[in-house]
Amino acid sequence: MARKPVNIALALVFQTPPSIAAAGAFGSIADRVVERNGRGQFIIPGSQVKGKVRHACEQLARSIGQSICDAPRAATMCPNPPGSDPACPLCRIFGSPALCSPVCFADLVWEESSTSADEEPTAPARRAMIGINRRRATVADDRLFLVETAPYFQAQRFRNAHAITGTLESAAQIKLLLAGLHLILAWGGMKSRGLGWIAQVEATATWDGSPVQATDWQEVQQLWSDIR
Repeated sequence: MARKPVNIALALVFQTPPSIAAAGAFGSIADRVVERNGRGQFIIPGSQVKGKVRHACEQLARSIGQSICDAPRAATMCPNPPGSDPACPLCRIFGSPALCSPVCFADLVWEESSTSADEEPTAPARRAMIGINRRRATVADDRLFLVETAPYFQAQRFRNAHAITGTLESAAQIKLLLAGLHLILAWGGMKSRGLGWIAQVEATATWDGSPVQATDWQEVQQLWSDIR
C-alpha cells in the first residue's frame, strides 16, 4: 500500500503543571529540573511523546485482544526486516530495532503567550516534596527535595503544529495515533503527587492533505481490521 504524507498538529492543555525532567540539576537548587530546548523554552521531548503514545496504543490493542509484539525489549519486538513477513501494526507505525519508523515525533513547546503580564515567562516553579516511610507511615529521614515544574497558570499549553509528521499507509493508522493521544491522562513525573494532569488534548490531523477525524471508542475494533 502506498504511503502518503501525514501531519498531526498537537496541543496539550494542562490542568496541573507538568514536571518533565531533564538529565541533571546543574545550575539549579532543585533536585529535579525541567527539560528545556536550546532557546530556554520548556518542552515535552518528542521521544517522550512517541513513547507515551506507543504505550497507549499498546493498551488499546491488548484491551481488544489484538496480537502485537512486546516492546520495548529488542529481543521480543518484531525482528522482520523490510521486505519479509509484515511487522505488527504498531511497529509499522512506531518502528522497531529492525524497522525504521515512517513518522517523526517533534518536541512540544510551552506556549508563553498564555502567561499574564505580571508573570516571568521563563521562570520555573519549584515545589518542596518529602519522602514517605511506608512501613511506619511517617516522613522519611533526610528525604526533603525540590522539584521544578513549568510555570503554573490556568490552561497552560504545550504545542507543536507539526508534532507528528512523515508518511503512513492509511487514515486508520492516524486514527489509532489520535485514539492513543486521547487515552493519556498525565505527562511527566510525579503524577501521583498531582503534577502533569491533562485538561484537554487538541489534535488536528491530515493525510495527503485531507483532514482525518478522531475515532470514538466504538470504532477501535474496526481500526485494526483497516490497518491490517
